[in-house]
Amino acid sequence: MAPSLRPHAVVSPESGTAWLAIWFSLLYAVVDRAAGALVYAIRSFVPGLDAAHVSTALAGLLWGALLTVVGVEIVRQYRANPRAFGDRDVLRAFLDGHRPDRERHVAALTAALVGGAVVAVARDPFFAALDGASRVLVALVETGTLASFSRTSLVGGGIFLCGFALFAYGVDRLLTGAHRELLFLYHSRR
Repeated sequence: MAPSLRPHAVVSPESGTAWLAIWFSLLYAVVDRAAGALVYAIRSFVPGLDAAHVSTALAGLLWGALLTVVGVEIVRQYRANPRAFGDRDVLRAFLDGHRPDRERHVAALTAALVGGAVVAVARDPFFAALDGASRVLVALVETGTLASFSRTSLVGGGIFLCGFALFAYGVDRLLTGAHRELLFLYHSRR
């Protein structure tokens, strides 16, 4: 088979995009859950401030963070892509070398399942810890002293975050690996 003179381009994803999206969804849930306490605390420092303005500012910050994350991720993916190859065999070798092997697929699936199970079990303690932190913030604003909250909730919250990190890592690697595998299969059949 004679090599083609036309360059072959392929967009091979870098891992991390799904990981960022999953973590941003948690950030959104945390800000949404703690918004009341945050609005109360901010309004206590600026007494004439309207609660609607504070809520709008929090929403604006979240949108700004989302746009920043999306922009950074687009730039990061764009810098690595598209990759151009002068020969189809070199393209296939590249795609074959960048697809995860079976063990990595299994490890990513295991991480996603174990992390998801931990998240499901530790979700309530995490949100209890978040609610406790909101109460501590309100008490600090009202009295100037730190209130205490359950250490069990704090530990449960930490376990939730570890499970969430494992879940996000596993899902990200699964999606990136599946995309790379599909690219390899598509280009190996052409």
